[in-house]
Amino acid sequence: MSNYDSFDENDLIELKELIDRDFERFELPESLKSENLIHLLDDIEDRGDNKAAAVPAKKGKVIWLKWASAAACFALIFFGWSGYQKNTAKSDIAVAAPAATAPAAAEPGTAAVASTSMKLEMAAKAYDVADEEKYSVSEMAAAAVAEAEEEEVEIDYPEQPSAKSYDEVIEAIDKMTVKNNPTAGGGRFYTAANGAVTESAPAAGPVMLTAPKMAAAAPAAPAAAPEPMEDAISVYETNTQVKGVDESDIVKTDGRYIYHYHFDLEDGGAEVSIFGASNLSLLSTIKLPDYSDAEMYVSGNRLVIVQQVDAKTAAKLSVKLQTPVSEKLSDNADTDVIIPDYYDKNQTYNSNFIEAIIFDISDHKSPRELHRFRQEGTYVSSRLSGNTLYLISNKRANGGGGEMPIIRYIPSAGKNNDIMPLAAEQILLPPYIEKPNFAVVSSMNIQSGKSDTKAVLGMVDEIMMSKKSLFLTATVYGENRNYYDRSTGISRFDVTDGGLKYLVSGKVEGYIDDQFSLDEYNGMLRIATTSYNDDRNTVNNLFVLDQKLEKIGEVTGLAEDERIYSVRFMGETAYVVTFKETDPLFVIDFSDPTKPIVKGELKIPGFSEYLHPIDENTLVGLGMNTYVNHNGGVIEDGLKLSLFDVSDPTDPKETASYLIGNTQSSSEALTNHKAFMYYPEKKLIGFPATVYTSYGATSARPWNGERKLSFSGYLVIRVADDRFSVVGTVPDGGNQSAGGFMRNDLDQAIERGIYIGNTLYTFSQSRIMAFSIDDFTQIGEYKYK
Repeated sequence: MSNYDSFDENDLIELKELIDRDFERFELPESLKSENLIHLLDDIEDRGDNKAAAVPAKKGKVIWLKWASAAACFALIFFGWSGYQKNTAKSDIAVAAPAATAPAAAEPGTAAVASTSMKLEMAAKAYDVADEEKYSVSEMAAAAVAEAEEEEVEIDYPEQPSAKSYDEVIEAIDKMTVKNNPTAGGGRFYTAANGAVTESAPAAGPVMLTAPKMAAAAPAAPAAAPEPMEDAISVYETNTQVKGVDESDIVKTDGRYIYHYHFDLEDGGAEVSIFGASNLSLLSTIKLPDYSDAEMYVSGNRLVIVQQVDAKTAAKLSVKLQTPVSEKLSDNADTDVIIPDYYDKNQTYNSNFIEAIIFDISDHKSPRELHRFRQEGTYVSSRLSGNTLYLISNKRANGGGGEMPIIRYIPSAGKNNDIMPLAAEQILLPPYIEKPNFAVVSSMNIQSGKSDTKAVLGMVDEIMMSKKSLFLTATVYGENRNYYDRSTGISRFDVTDGGLKYLVSGKVEGYIDDQFSLDEYNGMLRIATTSYNDDRNTVNNLFVLDQKLEKIGEVTGLAEDERIYSVRFMGETAYVVTFKETDPLFVIDFSDPTKPIVKGELKIPGFSEYLHPIDENTLVGLGMNTYVNHNGGVIEDGLKLSLFDVSDPTDPKETASYLIGNTQSSSEALTNHKAFMYYPEKKLIGFPATVYTSYGATSARPWNGERKLSFSGYLVIRVADDRFSVVGTVPDGGNQSAGGFMRNDLDQAIERGIYIGNTLYTFSQSRIMAFSIDDFTQIGEYKYK
C-alpha cells in the first residue's frame, strides 16, 4: 500500500461492507456503525481544526488518509469492541475519557469509554506517522489498537461509602474517639452500667436533613485573558508539581501585573497589593483582617485569596452551629449517653474556618469582590485547575454525647455567613479511618461561584493533584498503635471537567515524605514510602496502584537504615534520594508498571531535599552537604547544589556540585518548592538563603571554629556547561550590609524571586526590588514603609 494514489472512493465502499460483515455478531452502538464511521472519515477531511487539515489537499493523499483512518478504525473497533464485550479491559492502564463522551447508559462509578471521534483522531494521527515513516496500514492499525486499549476501559469502582445518616457518622466518630483515647469515656454510643462502658447498637432509619446540598460546580466559563503584550517574553509561573495544576503562593504575576501578599509585623496588618510590573506603580490594595496568613491565585480576570478566617468572624460563624447533635439524629436513636465531667454542654464551642475570596480584577485599580466561600477546619492546601478551585481543610471531630453541639461532629460550609452542616450523604466513611478528623474538600468555579463540598472522615496529611485526580493521604497506624507499624491511607477523587467525585480508597505500607512522593501517570498512582522491617530498621519502597488503588507493582526494601529525603517522577522514571551518611540517588524504571526495577544508583556525600528537572536528562538537587565528625556522627555543613546527569539510567552521575556556607546555613526552598525559581531560557535558578561561614575550622577538624552570618538574601545561579556559577546576589534590605540582617528579621528577609523578561523581582514583607538580569543593577524599588 505504498502507492496511495492508486486508491479511489470505491475502496471505502468495500471497507464498509467488510466492517458490516465482520460485525454482524456484535451489537454495536449507532456511533460505531459503518456508515457513521465513513461520515466521520469525511469529517476528518473537512474539519479545519483537525490535524488532517494540515495534510496537502492532494486527492490521492486524502484517499490514503481515509483508507489509513478506516483501517485503523476497523482494527480499533474489531479488537477494542470485542474486548469490551468480553470484559477484558485492563484497569491498570486506564485513562477515563471526558464526561461529555461517556455513553448515555454508563453506570454510576464507572469510567467513561473513549468516543469514536477520539479513535478517528488517533487514526489520523497514526496516518501522519505511517506516511512519514513508510509504515504499512496493518502496522499503523496495530499501533492505533494498542493506544485504544489504553484509552477504552471500564472501571467498576466500589460502592460510594457515603453515610446514610448522621447516626452512622457519629457512631464512626465516637468509635475513633475511644480508639485514640480509651480512658476518656463518653461518646454518643457509650452508656454506663456499674461503672463500665459498653457499646450499644446504632439506630437505623432515615434522618430528616435540614442542611441543603451545595450546588454542583457549573461547567467552567472561559476566563478573560490579560491583554496581550506587544512582544512575547518569558513570564514566571509558580513552581508547581504538575504542569497545568496551579498552587497558591504569596506572589503571582501575569506578565503585566504583579500581585503580592505582605504582612506588617509591627501592627499585624495584612493586604494584597497589585502593581504595574513595568514601573512597580501601586494600582490598588485589598485589605485583609489583621494577622491574616494568606496565599492567592491569579487566572485571567480573577484573583482568588485563600486564608484562615479571623478568630472574631469564626466565633460568629460558630454560634449558628450550636444545635445539639441529638436534634439531627433519627427519632429512635439511642441518646442515653454519659457526658464526661470535662465536657460542659452549656459551653459555646468555637471552630476554625478557611475561606476563598474571589475578586474580579478586570479593572486592576478597583478589584471587586464577587464570591466568598467558607468551610470549616484549618487550612491544608489548595489547587486551581482551569476555572475550578479545590480547597482542602482539616476539621477535628470531637465526641462527647448527644447534647453536644453539632459543630463538634459535622463539618460545615457555605457562602458568606450562610454556613450549614453538610448533609449525611456528603460525608464519606472510607475503610481507612485513623483519627476523628475530617478532610473537608470543596470545588468552586471561580467564574460562576458555584461549589460542591464533601468530607472524608480520617485525618488528611498531604494532597497531590493531577489534571484528572485529587489524592488525599493520611498516616494509618496498626492495631497496636505502634510507631514502627505505619501505613499511608489514600483517597482518590475524580476532578475531570471541574468535578469532585469520590472514587475509591486504598492503603500502602510506610509513610510518605511530602506531596512529591505521589505521582499519577497513565491512570496509575506511583507512591514512594519509608517503612520499618522486622528488625525495626527503615527501608524504602515504591508502589504502583491501578485506578482502583489496588497494588499492581512494587519495589521494596531499598536502602536499609535510611529514609527518603526527596522524590521526583519524570515520565516512566522515578528519582529517589535516601540518606543516613551518604546520598544514594536511585533511578527506578516504571516502563513496565507491574515490574518496576532499580536501573541505577549513585552515592555521594550530603543529600538533596528538593529535586528539580532541568530537562529529560538533567536534574538539579538542592540539599545539605554533610561530614562525619570525630564521634562518628553526621553533621550538616552548609547548603549543597548537585547537578545530576541521568541520560543513562543505569549510570547516573553527579557532574557538578556547589557548596554554600557551613553549619546553620539554610533556605526556605529546602522545604517549600514554591521558593525555588528556575528560568529555563536563561538557565538560572534562584532561592532565598541564609549563609553562615565557619572561621578557624580546618579540614581535619571542621567542627571547630566560630560561625558568623556572611550573607542573607537571594541567590541567582546559572546552570550551564556542567557547572554552577553565581551570577547575582540580592542582600536582604537592598543596599545595606547583608551581615546586619538575619532571617528572623522577617520584614527584611527576601522570600521570593520571579522574572518577567529580562527583569528579576525580589519580595520581602517590606519591599519589592527590580534588577536587570544582564548585570544585576537595581532598576526599581517599592517600599511599603
